[in-house]
Amino acid sequence: MLPIHTILFPTDFSESAQHAFPLACALARDCGAGIVALYVVPPPLGQDQVLMEQNPDEYYEGPRQALREVRAPDQNVRIEHRLEDGDAADEILRVSQEIEAGLIVLGTHGRSGLGRLLLGSVAEKVLHSATCPVLTVKQSSAAPKFQTILCPTDFSDSSEAALDVAFTLTRDYHARLIVLHVAVPEPVVPYAEFEKIAEQSAGRRRELEDKLRRCQKPDCNAEFRLEEGDPADAIIRVALEAPCDLIVMGTHGRTGLRRLLLGSVAEKILRGAPCPALLLKSPIAGVEKG
Repeated sequence: MLPIHTILFPTDFSESAQHAFPLACALARDCGAGIVALYVVPPPLGQDQVLMEQNPDEYYEGPRQALREVRAPDQNVRIEHRLEDGDAADEILRVSQEIEAGLIVLGTHGRSGLGRLLLGSVAEKVLHSATCPVLTVKQSSAAPKFQTILCPTDFSDSSEAALDVAFTLTRDYHARLIVLHVAVPEPVVPYAEFEKIAEQSAGRRRELEDKLRRCQKPDCNAEFRLEEGDPADAIIRVALEAPCDLIVMGTHGRTGLRRLLLGSVAEKILRGAPCPALLLKSPIAGVEKG
């Protein structure tokens, strides 16, 4: 299993967060990890400001009670509850560093503080700045029934780290792994250059196929696909067709997946993916390298 000791679960008590929590608990159980459930109280406005100043116990009682209701269905999963004030993204990142979280599990649509998570500054800041992997969940997932895992790769260092994690999960859950590379089509070129460009494209395709074959491991049920087109569209299409239960991908890549978390590619994948997505930008210590 992944060498994860602590999972950070930020919640705003929304339906989306409730969808993400069972998956966080199941992963904690499987990895032998503890969970820190975090709620960030947004800055008070108007009457809330007055109430906080005059009766702070009453002001915080609602969030404290809601946080106490976040309980793991498995008694073997340890849960710590944290209530913090301030900017949601800043506090999520600060707490993740403080507790040395090995994973952050986020619901992708929430209320205040995590509202419009994939569209606003909270998500962008967490996904861009978190030093540990981030698992995004947008629909109910009671347990990690990872029967088919998709790992898009552009052979960058980040996607190679993601592939190592995908191989580990595939072996642990006896799953099927699809390693996908999406080649961006060549632009229209003058006829005089067509033969040269065609030869170069064929050479790159052979090189990519060789790299995909070298990724194979004897103890892993893996298959390799090479697609051409828009990276986000291709990743979503393959995830839907398979169908996939998890997407594992790096966050900093080369052409096609470059600046993955900052542009339309990531937003499109996270919006359109039919399953949770595990995002990481660097290797996880203790994971066997391919």
